[in-house]
Amino acid sequence: MNADVISARALAPLDDLLAYAQRHLKPGGLALFLKGAGYREELETALVNWRFQVDTYPSKTNPDAVVLKIGDIERA
Repeated sequence: MNADVISARALAPLDDLLAYAQRHLKPGGLALFLKGAGYREELETALVNWRFQVDTYPSKTNPDAVVLKIGDIERA
C-alpha cells in the first residue's frame, strides 16, 4: 500500500480492479481506469461490494468510453 496513483486499461471488471487498487494504493491515493460503453453497469455492480468516490471524464479516443477517477475506496 504505497502507490499515489494506479491505472489500468482492459485488465478486469471494475469490481476486481477496486480490489487490486485497494491493495496497492496508499490512503488518499487515486485509481484511473479506462472503461468502455458498459461502464455504468460496471459501476452499479461494483457498488454492491464497494464504496468510493468517482468522477468520470470522456475518452478522447472513443465517444462511448470514459476515464474513471476513483478515490476513497472501501469495501461495503
